[in-house]
Amino acid sequence: MKVLLINPWGINNDQFYTAGFIHGMNNFVSLSFASNYYYGGEEPNGEIYRVFFKNTEKMPHSMKRKILRGMEYIRGWSKIIKIAQTEKFDVIHIHWLLMYKVDLRYVPVLKRYCKKMILTAHNVIPHIDGEKSVDDLRKLYSCFDTILLHGETLKAEFGHYFPELSNKLRVQYHGEYFGQSTDCCPDNDHRVKELFEERKIYEKSFIIFGNHFYNKGTDRVVRIWLEDKRFDNTQLILVGRINKNYSELMSLVSDVEKRENIFLLDCFVEDDLLNFLIKKADAVVIPYRHASMSGVLHTAASFEKTVICTNTGAMGEYLEDGVDSIVCENTDDSLLQGMIIANEMEKRKLADMGKRFHESIRKNYSWGNITKKLYEEVYCFNMEEL
Repeated sequence: MKVLLINPWGINNDQFYTAGFIHGMNNFVSLSFASNYYYGGEEPNGEIYRVFFKNTEKMPHSMKRKILRGMEYIRGWSKIIKIAQTEKFDVIHIHWLLMYKVDLRYVPVLKRYCKKMILTAHNVIPHIDGEKSVDDLRKLYSCFDTILLHGETLKAEFGHYFPELSNKLRVQYHGEYFGQSTDCCPDNDHRVKELFEERKIYEKSFIIFGNHFYNKGTDRVVRIWLEDKRFDNTQLILVGRINKNYSELMSLVSDVEKRENIFLLDCFVEDDLLNFLIKKADAVVIPYRHASMSGVLHTAASFEKTVICTNTGAMGEYLEDGVDSIVCENTDDSLLQGMIIANEMEKRKLADMGKRFHESIRKNYSWGNITKKLYEEVYCFNMEEL
């Protein structure tokens, strides 16, 4: 079976998901991959086509970058159409659609050149301003034979927005991160190392990392640190760019900068430094207001860190409250109670929960099992009828 996997993102943490998928699927099909130019993980057993974002991926964020990136995205899709015309793949499987107006032009054309077309909908709607994309997503989702979601609970959310397309749904769980290094060398960033050395040493540290936006819910945790004296002796580490439209968090930055027990890095952080900060933490906080799934869960598992997580999207399906995690209802009060429980817990118990979380992800979400099930039940299912 000839399969083309398409992932125009496929770098940073998404690379570890993609690498795991490729590693598993190489055992079952002849796999080619249309990728981001800078993808550096496991390679397919077939061809790799580096067609996306060669010139703009590493440019500073600006309007010029945005325009040029759109042009590169269009060129990438044009190249993929030509490849598909020649190779005649049995299955085309897309992992991310990044610019829906452009995707609407190319995805229907691509469908002509395969027997089955599959989409992994990592999020039912995007994390940021997702409601604005519903009409475009409805048109895009209708192009696919099968839409994969990362949990059973997401079927209800999908059905809320796209009830007429619910017959296309299958669940493919989010596999463990493959090849993610947990190594670090804090000496590589002397500024941060020195800043930590100048600060008070706290009994516990909790971390939130990745881009910060409204649905990420970072402001909910920051308010706890600013308002509740029970956390005065606990450090909160915040790492990643803050979306400038995230007024709920932006309004707190000046107060955050005055607090000794909140460490903020409002910027992109290289893996080496991020690994150092995650290792320093006792737990990873995932306070989402809305999400389908988050790769932060799997990063936490790689580092053997327990998570304090709101029960949003499918994330609760990967966790066992009180055993390998602290799962909170999606309310400010429940999140506060979860943070209190973690803050009062012995460091050793938090560490033990993190080890159990790591073992659970390794056992239950291996790519060998996930891709075998996907191949047998989705790639091959009714192929002769298409």
